[in-house]
Amino acid sequence: MLTVTLPGTGGTQPLPERALACMTVFAAGRGVLLDCGEGTQTALRRWGVSAYRLDAVLLTHYHGDHILGLPGLLQTLASLGRTEPLTVAGPAPGQAAVAAAVLALAGALPFPVRWRTGGAFAAGALEVRPFPLEHRTPCQGYALALPRAGRFD
Repeated sequence: MLTVTLPGTGGTQPLPERALACMTVFAAGRGVLLDCGEGTQTALRRWGVSAYRLDAVLLTHYHGDHILGLPGLLQTLASLGRTEPLTVAGPAPGQAAVAAAVLALAGALPFPVRWRTGGAFAAGALEVRPFPLEHRTPCQGYALALPRAGRFD
């Protein structure tokens, strides 16, 4: 079963009751976060979503309203004692600069952050397949699949 939550649906400017872009998809107790704008952590808490159970953060593009919550999220995961790796995926153009800035802001972390571009990969029970989108900046979407055996009756 998939559980999809849209804690953040705002754009450009966070509002008291409307966080910036973020969405979670969970399957088998683990999940992914799509985008991580300002206010993501409080929006996740408001909707009862655990950031600790995330296997990956999938960034569609690198505008601030989609990524500026990431350094704080990484710090929170560190303060919660996370030690397992976290994958952060996004478009190749610009990722190195974003990764350097995010990690500089987040500081030392007790878990590895695995930055990746292109190609399908697994995040918990989900298969993640990035695909290109058109935007003013390099952008990608993600097809998420939950592979499972067929039913036998």
